[in-house]
Amino acid sequence: MEKRTVELRARFYGGLGVLPFVLLGALLPLWPVAQQPAVVEGFTRYGSVILAFMAGALWLPSVLGQQRHSRQGLATAILLSLLAFMGSLLPEPWSLLVLAAGFALLLISESVQLWMLLYPSWYWTMRIGLTGMVLVCHLLAAIWLSN
Repeated sequence: MEKRTVELRARFYGGLGVLPFVLLGALLPLWPVAQQPAVVEGFTRYGSVILAFMAGALWLPSVLGQQRHSRQGLATAILLSLLAFMGSLLPEPWSLLVLAAGFALLLISESVQLWMLLYPSWYWTMRIGLTGMVLVCHLLAAIWLSN
């Protein structure tokens, strides 16, 4: 029962975490034109924070004492956090494309940790869905800003 509760909570909170991406990025053209620059700035800031936060989860092997994989997780987490920061400094649409690349790299890194059996199987399907939505939102916003 406890494992199922953790899964449901993770899916619920993951879905809540995707809402700002949808509301600010995917629905960007629905915002009044005068507010769109602030909406894009909020979207970029939120994406940077979430990417850095999620990258922190890559520290798990080190925390669990799995020395064989600890350096990769630590280094990847730091590099993704720096990428998130750099992405937030770039002009649009480049900032959104850099952040999208960061989220894709995060998913690849997490797939390695899943392969190491650090996460339950449901986590991978959840992460693919959430990251897929985040990537679509970033790409849609970048496309709309390019036009």
